[in-house]
Amino acid sequence: MEAFGRLDLFHANAGVEGVAQMLVDLDIAVFDQVFAVNVRGAFLCARAAVRRFVAQGDGGSLLFTSSLACMMGTPSSSVYNASKHAVHGLARCLAREVPPGIRVNSLAPGVVDTRMMRSLEESMGSAAGVDAAAFRAGLEQMVPIHRYAAAEEIAAAAAWILSDEVPYLHGETITVGGGLTP
Repeated sequence: MEAFGRLDLFHANAGVEGVAQMLVDLDIAVFDQVFAVNVRGAFLCARAAVRRFVAQGDGGSLLFTSSLACMMGTPSSSVYNASKHAVHGLARCLAREVPPGIRVNSLAPGVVDTRMMRSLEESMGSAAGVDAAAFRAGLEQMVPIHRYAAAEEIAAAAAWILSDEVPYLHGETITVGGGLTP
């Protein structure tokens, strides 16, 4: 706003993974942290962006980053998955609340080669009784194109969704999972 005087695009992309642990063993502090960042953070960002778009009076594009986790259940990931289900629901509802001209969509990436995946490989691998490298190899084999996405590939999808190239794209969740589907 300070640099350009207006807001046209907003990508609510922050997220944390918490820990891979069975729900019955999970500390409530982990739940609170994951929901504070993944859900409350998305809510606060979206509310601020939509308020700005409405005040400007000429539309805008808002994108939430969810995850393929918003469409599935995964052992030892219940809190993370539930938070991404919540983000997915927030996007779907907000898309029906905003005035015409404001577009709201969600991006659901699969496995992406990031620091977050390193953490999940370690914790989920440990929960499965394998080392992180073996866990990663197993995940890569589950993805039909047999590799993780590069962060730049997800960024390209986000840029396209936010752009004016697809003005009819509204209320949608676009998956970018290398063929991995829930």
